[in-house]
Amino acid sequence: MKTNQHTQIIEHMKEKGKITSFTATVRLGVCNLPQRIKELKAKGFNIGDRTKKHVNRYGRKTSYKEYYLIGE
Repeated sequence: MKTNQHTQIIEHMKEKGKITSFTATVRLGVCNLPQRIKELKAKGFNIGDRTKKHVNRYGRKTSYKEYYLIGE
């Protein structure tokens, strides 16, 4: 199962340029994106991340991670 999730995550990043936990959960059914990213890095994939800041619908400041392939 993880291998399929790994493939989906890599394909999504190649196609869209990035992925977030929300996108991974809603579109791919991957509920623990940080763990899958850790596994992909262990397999040799060069994946970077950046913290994005956002104001939610309640006006509260929040942040989330966005993952991307380096060198793609």
